[in-house]
Amino acid sequence: MQSDQPYSPWEHLFFPQLRAPVIVSASTGLPHFGVILGGGDRLGMQRWSIAGYVQPRDKTTDHVHWGADAEYLNMMLAPWQIIATAGFIDWVDPVETEDADVTLGEERRTRDASLSLVRTWRGTLTTALSGVYSDDVDELPGEAVLRRHLGGPQLALSWRSTESTAYTGVRRGLVAGASGAYYPASLSTFAGDIFDTGGTLGAIAPLPIGRRHIVSVELRGRALLARDDTGLLQLGGDSGLAELWSGRSVGAEPPGFDTRRFPPNLRFIEPLRGYEDYAIATDRAAVADVAWRYPLIIDRGVAATLGFLPASFLREIDLELFATGALDAVRRQHAAGGAVVSLRFTLFRVPLLVAYQIARRVRDDRALTQLVGLTADL
Repeated sequence: MQSDQPYSPWEHLFFPQLRAPVIVSASTGLPHFGVILGGGDRLGMQRWSIAGYVQPRDKTTDHVHWGADAEYLNMMLAPWQIIATAGFIDWVDPVETEDADVTLGEERRTRDASLSLVRTWRGTLTTALSGVYSDDVDELPGEAVLRRHLGGPQLALSWRSTESTAYTGVRRGLVAGASGAYYPASLSTFAGDIFDTGGTLGAIAPLPIGRRHIVSVELRGRALLARDDTGLLQLGGDSGLAELWSGRSVGAEPPGFDTRRFPPNLRFIEPLRGYEDYAIATDRAAVADVAWRYPLIIDRGVAATLGFLPASFLREIDLELFATGALDAVRRQHAAGGAVVSLRFTLFRVPLLVAYQIARRVRDDRALTQLVGLTADL
């Protein structure tokens, strides 16, 4: 109890409760350094965060570059939630020239904004209606300025009926989802309108040999419908992790995806396990995933160090086997299988996940691939 006064949505709202340093790796050169602040009212009906960061000047540019992000969550109309985000970032990428002593700078500017209305019924069915917009300007040395922008409305439906624990996560349940988006030509640099549709169906269950042995099966479908553009959907070619190291057994460079048509923060990507370094350009994809997971609980920590740094905590190690397969728009088959070891820990109150994956592609180039990645364990 703080006071016997009536609740006010403005009480304590603008007092920062979160303060943390930020590093943003938008550039292939120097990263941005900054700070994030966050807060909310006494009852948590409103939450906000704001971040600002700067990229120091280097030999490729004579000025610094700035960036900022702002997010706002309003739950005063519960069970409805309103989520608004906006951000901008300017940076420079170093560009090598034929002269080893000369490095030019590629100037980049990106602007993003979104507004979402979200509601969940009975803890199982969630709907989200959103509007998004992303704009990117690329100034290559000695070339014309390239601008890419894309925006439009999105609708997503998801249904979950699951049972979970703190360590195993979801251990039994059914999940289903559908999504659709419309990107009109008037809000993009594409030649015509684009429709993005997708659906997901999955099941999770423990094996009878032990409560920690969990098997999951997932089916996904995605289609990009556009009269004037093709090859908009990227199948594979992305891990969702910050890559620390990767390798493959074949010397030939795998195919890439032409990202020059898209703003960097609004692209059409469908993940495909085992194909994190192999991107397939298509307009339709059907994906099937089967995985077995077993968590090894550790629950060990270290006390606060140096008298002021927060404690750290080693939570668990997850062992996983997986197999995945996909069909693209021309019915070409893609398949891979492999294993993943994931370490979940908290470093100074920051939850992190480090994963090592080894996989074999049984289609396409039949490469043996390895990947070490890092992400926030939210």
